[in-house]
Order: sequence, then structure tokens, then C-alpha cells
Amino acid sequence: MRRRPIVLCLSLVLTALSGCTDPTATPNAAMSPAPAASSGGQFALAWKQDLSGRAQGVAVPPNGDVYLSVNASYDGLDPFTEGGGAMVFSSKGAKLRDIPTLLPKDCDACIRLIFAPNAPQVASQSVLLSNYNWGVFKLDTATQAATRLAIDTNNLSTSITGVDSNSAISADGSMAFLAGSRLGVLNLGTGRLERMVDFGHDVKQIVPASGSAYLVNLTENLDSKGTLALWNPTTDARSTFETAYPVRGIAARDSWAVGVVESGLSEYQVVQWDLAQNPPVEKNLGGFRMSGGNELRMAVRPGKRQVAIGTAGISAVNDGTITLLAGSTVFIDADKGTIGRADTSSVQGLSFSPDGGMLYVADTGGLKAFALP
Repeated sequence: MRRRPIVLCLSLVLTALSGCTDPTATPNAAMSPAPAASSGGQFALAWKQDLSGRAQGVAVPPNGDVYLSVNASYDGLDPFTEGGGAMVFSSKGAKLRDIPTLLPKDCDACIRLIFAPNAPQVASQSVLLSNYNWGVFKLDTATQAATRLAIDTNNLSTSITGVDSNSAISADGSMAFLAGSRLGVLNLGTGRLERMVDFGHDVKQIVPASGSAYLVNLTENLDSKGTLALWNPTTDARSTFETAYPVRGIAARDSWAVGVVESGLSEYQVVQWDLAQNPPVEKNLGGFRMSGGNELRMAVRPGKRQVAIGTAGISAVNDGTITLLAGSTVFIDADKGTIGRADTSSVQGLSFSPDGGMLYVADTGGLKAFALP
């Protein structure tokens, strides 16, 4: 199944969310590092871009630029009046460019269909934007060109509707692994769905775990326990295991992985699995309360045992030392516990800078950047 042991550890950022901000672009002029925080201390906002209700997700490719996917604008004041696209910022908050992604018209007199992008996904040196009607654009980070990929829709499964935050992209950017009733393997070069992988469960989410291994969440909505699998797309080797509670979200990076499980009515626990053990060893890292049915956004910090978790419905967080009400993002380290918090609104996406020094949050107010100690 896998060529070397995978040991998954973590820490976490629990995000409590509410409110909106003024619809005015106000990047902060200075971007000094946030001070180290004691338990409950608040991290300083390095900069922000206010786009009330338009931000759909955020991604940071290896060059460190920040790609924010946005819906169309109807005020006529920016280049997104005929469709959505991406806004690109430097790590210091400077606006670098707008990249509108326009769908072609069926005829000269026809109205152009609006492209409404999902959360952006990094594909090697490029960024992918997709909607739920198989419009897929590849944004080249070097040339800044936006190229619409030719997707063979005749070969697609009706259970898969696009490349979104529950998908995974291969390390070389050539393949997309898509969640659905079965796992779809999409060749991004040819635009063809090469195969469907049957796990015997609906595929809810897939994330890279380590090397050639991917962690797949197979937990269905009404399940009383969780089902996960480690899968190698090259050999199709897989190993399935169960958890005590339903798994609602997963994240992993460089052999570190974490999951959020639903332990009771509006009760959630953050857990890690040691996949080097057989069966995998699960460890509880703390809990929180959240309104049921809210989708989680998660991202593991590079080089640290920390993970960011965001949603629209966390009402309170209690890690044993601090309880925070809605409207805050809590940072918890696996070894140090709570190291701070940051104010956010309902989270649409999370992404760290390549060096792990910044956390970028796309929320209902727009884009926020936090410098981390």
C-alpha cells in the first residue's frame, strides 16, 4: 500500500466566525510580524482587502503570491462585471493584478454566462479555478495568462461537478483527484476523466498525506462512525480503517494529518492518527461546539504541528484554558496549546504562505492576512 511509514501529528487553529467588514479595500501599510501571544492573545492583522460577499477561497502557489477567487461584480467598477476570476496580491498586500475568467458566448448576440469560481487550487506552478459546470481555467503564475482547459464532458460522471476544495491535485499538477460517489481521476492535460475508483463509499474529501499516499474521507452524512482510507493512485493500493465518530473534515501536509469528528449533537473533537501503526492510533486533541451541517475549511501550517480550521458555525471553543465566542480564530499548537487568536468572519478558505509565516483567510468580508510567530 505505501512504501514508507506515515506518522501524522498536528496542532490546530479553530475558527469561530461572525460578522462582516466595510466593502472598502484597505490594505494596511505596515506588515510587522505579529507578537508572540500567550494563551488567548490576539494576533495583529497584517493587511486586508475588503470585498463583502465576493471572496470564494484563497490559494498560495510556490512563488508566494496570494490568489483570491472572487464572484462577479455588478457595480461596473472592476473587470469582473461579466464573470468571476482571481485577484492576485503580494505577500505584503499590494494588489498585483486582476485576472477575469470569461466564458465564451454561444453567439455574438448571446448573453455571456457568468463564471462563478470555487476555491482556487494550486497545481504545481499554476492555480486552477473551476466552477460547478466544468468551466476550468489554468492561471499561469509566471505569464499571468488564464487558459480555459478543454474538459471532455462526454466522459464525466454526473456525481462529480468540478474541481473544488474537497479535491486534491497531484504534486506535478498533471492530475486532479475529485470527490463524488466514486473518486474521479481527471487528466488536466487531456481534459479526460481517466478512471473512477470505487471505495464502496461516497468520497467526501481527498488530501495529500505523504509522498505518493493520499488520505480519503469516506464518511457519509448519516454514518455513526468514520471511515478513512490511505490510497496510492499509482498502484491503486489502499487501506481502509474506521474511527469511533463520523469524520467531517481532514487536512494533511508532509506526513502530518488531522481530522474533525462529530462526537455528539453540535459537539466536535479534533483528532490525529498515527498511520504508522496498524490499526492506526487515534489521539484526541480537544473539542469545540459548532452548529451542525456547516462545512469545514482546514489547512496545515508548513513546518509546524498546527492546522487552521474554519467554518461559518463555530459558536464556542474551549481547549481547557480559554473559551472564545463567535468571531475569533484560535491558534493551538500541539506542544504549546493555545498560542493566540485572530478576528475573522465566516471562512470560505484558508491558506498558509510557503514558509508558514502568514495565514491568509478568505471570508465573507474579503481577504485577511495574519503574521504568525
